Amino acid sequence: MSKAPVLRDLIMYLAGLFNLRVAHQDRRIVNTQIPRQDGTGTGEVLIRGDYPIKEFRKKRRELNQPF
Repeated sequence: MSKAPVLRDLIMYLAGLFNLRVAHQDRRIVNTQIPRQDGTGTGEVLIRGDYPIKEFRKKRRELNQPF
């Protein structure tokens, strides 16, 4: 994004703060929702950038498995 190390570090720091704020806002919503389905088998096509979605769904399936 930037070739200047100081500017790049500043941008990354500010982006990290913004991401934490957004994640905190989303946490309240995510924790109160009861999803009916996770999107698996709906024909959606996930790309490399959707890796966190795949991992979330994998973990969710694992946690929903009976012991």
